Amino acid sequence: MNAAAETKTPAAGAAFGAALWAQERRRAPLWTPVLFGLGVQSYVLAPAEPSLVALFAALAGAAALLVAARSGGEARLAGAVALACLLAGFGWAGLRAHAVAAPVLFAEHEGLVEGRVEALSQSAAGRPRITFGDLRIWGLAPAETPARVRVTLLSETAADGVSPGDRVSVLALLRPPGGPVEPGAFDFARAAWFERLGGVGVARGRLARLPDAPAAGQLAALGEALSQARARLGDGLRARLPGEAGAFAAAIVTGDRAGLPVDALEALRDSGLAHLLAISGLHMAIVCGLVFGGVRLALAASGAAAGPLAARVAARDVAAVAALAAALCYLLASGASVATQRAFVMAAVALSAVLAGRSAVTLRGLALAAWVVLLLAPETVLSVGFQMSFAATVALVAAYEAARERLTTRRRRGAAVVVGRYVVGLVATSLIAGLATAPFAAFHFNRAATYGLLANLGGVPLMGLLVAPSLAAAALLAPLGWEEPALTAAGAGIEGILAVARWTASLEGAVRAVPAAPPSALWLTTAGGLWLCLWRSRLRLAGLPVLALAGAVWAAPAPRPPLIIAEDGSVAAMTAAGRAVQQGRGGDFARATWLRRDGALGDDAPGFDEDGPAPRAALDTGWRVVVWQGGRLSRRALDRLCGPATVVVAPWAAAPESTRGGVQALSAASMEGVAWLVTPDACGVIDRRALAGTGPLVGRPVASDPDAQSASPSQSVVGAARTSLKGGAADEVGSPRTTPPAPIRQEPARPSPTRHPPSSTGGAAADERSARPTSADPPAMALRTIRKPGRLWSGAARAAGSADDQ
Repeated sequence: MNAAAETKTPAAGAAFGAALWAQERRRAPLWTPVLFGLGVQSYVLAPAEPSLVALFAALAGAAALLVAARSGGEARLAGAVALACLLAGFGWAGLRAHAVAAPVLFAEHEGLVEGRVEALSQSAAGRPRITFGDLRIWGLAPAETPARVRVTLLSETAADGVSPGDRVSVLALLRPPGGPVEPGAFDFARAAWFERLGGVGVARGRLARLPDAPAAGQLAALGEALSQARARLGDGLRARLPGEAGAFAAAIVTGDRAGLPVDALEALRDSGLAHLLAISGLHMAIVCGLVFGGVRLALAASGAAAGPLAARVAARDVAAVAALAAALCYLLASGASVATQRAFVMAAVALSAVLAGRSAVTLRGLALAAWVVLLLAPETVLSVGFQMSFAATVALVAAYEAARERLTTRRRRGAAVVVGRYVVGLVATSLIAGLATAPFAAFHFNRAATYGLLANLGGVPLMGLLVAPSLAAAALLAPLGWEEPALTAAGAGIEGILAVARWTASLEGAVRAVPAAPPSALWLTTAGGLWLCLWRSRLRLAGLPVLALAGAVWAAPAPRPPLIIAEDGSVAAMTAAGRAVQQGRGGDFARATWLRRDGALGDDAPGFDEDGPAPRAALDTGWRVVVWQGGRLSRRALDRLCGPATVVVAPWAAAPESTRGGVQALSAASMEGVAWLVTPDACGVIDRRALAGTGPLVGRPVASDPDAQSASPSQSVVGAARTSLKGGAADEVGSPRTTPPAPIRQEPARPSPTRHPPSSTGGAAADERSARPTSADPPAMALRTIRKPGRLWSGAARAAGSADDQ
């Protein structure tokens, strides 16, 4: 009896699995772009740069797997396809990274920049930015000149009269694109690498026009013509609809947000209506729907569709082709962003299905759109635009497929029914899309719009029923000169959207801060959501516990770093009263990122305690940090600033002759490995030039580790201690250690009883600020670099090689 039961149980399990596979086998291809995207991420997030041999081997392995699996069963084929997609994503992303390779600035460079205007944009502060191509930078050899640089101009009107394709020059201070300012933050250097952007900076003078020159090549000339047409269209909309309305209209038609006030952008973000500015599925659906419906109505009115079934089918086909042409024109006019590419491919698939007499909205069409976007630009899988766009669309299409039978069987007519269904659909669409995109917005932007559903109920109908139809009517009537009423109606609708955004954003608690979550939170959320949406059987319910686990990870974020030192010298310290920031040169972005990831809503943070040229702060871990701003730090001044459990950041540090408690110095040539350990009875001195080679440093307290190595705290270290948690060390810059390094002392000497050594400029007041309790010794401080040396976009080797020349 028992043997029979044991035999029956595996058989029943196999039968159940076979039944599930029979239901889901047609949906298995939906996972292929997901697996390809995982392969792309495995390349981008790899700790070291794979060789070209490894990349080609991955692609060859993917092809071999597909060929070998053709002779096997379905299980073997499914496994082979899954592994092949992973390998193909890895190899394809690597080849893409090598294909877009272009020079990147070694270090800061000031010179005259001459080039062709490729794009105009707007900085966070509202100042115009110009992306230059076809460059000549004075002081740089052609082999060192980037393919593109981006320069922020001095005033809001500095780019007036400038259009894409113009040749201009400006004196600018350029820097290499910066990496992440802390672990998990946005890596601008990586994004800039794939955009072939080799430098960013600020103008030091006025813009000057240069004689025009023809673009090199027909493709470049076509791109320039499209850019100029987009610019003229945007300028025309801003001229005919002055103020915010014109800037908003230009943004949703051409993708150019220049001229939109910063407070309007903030209101749209805080209310959850910022997606109306992103030219995506909503806008593409409105354009295609208007053209498709308008053409069918026109043909019906002319009597072309009054005949037999063949005539009606022909009218539908003509309308579908016209809608596809309109979608293509909108794609070109809007600048073809990732969201717009995805929306266009979805529209093309849907309209092709109409031509073929098939269902227009399916997850298969969305999978095809994902494949197209990933093959063209695989790096976009890590962009927030890609993630939010596809998250919203997957959730909406999955919900539509689940409710399709109910939606198609109820055919009751009447105005009240139509209005009711529209309202229900609007609420459901806003709720589903909001829930799908909220985790990505919280992870990348560290904020959540509390009343996003309420704002969308007011803003989306204005966009779909008034703004978009009015702008489309204006485009049709413009050749006749009758566009003014349509533009007036569009402007009224835009003013209504902005009013809804500002009212919603002004409500109490409209925005909630979300502290930085570990990457595993987003990975689990994505996996659970996809599992729930892509399957149709009871198998999909397995995504619920994964989402629950993701919620638990979100609810318990990792502790924030107590000390962060950016490459520009900005320092963030977690004190007993909260985060304090001493801003370095150009540290606005670093400060805003640190505070946002701490869970703060604003960008304001207290500075360090001022003490002449040596501002300082006391960390809640018992350490203190001092930022020297008085030029070259002499040995005597350093001797006075240093003390036990102290980190000193200086733009140019000289090695001290003697310092109480010992010194461990980090200079431009001294760091090998991934961490630099400072013992609690020592003073760590960071020459800011070293940060060009290491990137930002994150300081965290660590327990004593017998395997960790450091300079001996019992003596002054003249020069630079080259250390890592498990690596070798050196006594002086460029001088290898001849004796084994001393381990961390298990019982370090206690600091002075009540206070650190006095500052050279602060006197007794500085002594009071630097005092800290000594009931227990603080733990050692590990300063870790977050840069991945060796990656194509890291620039660590280039920066380290030029640090001594700065």
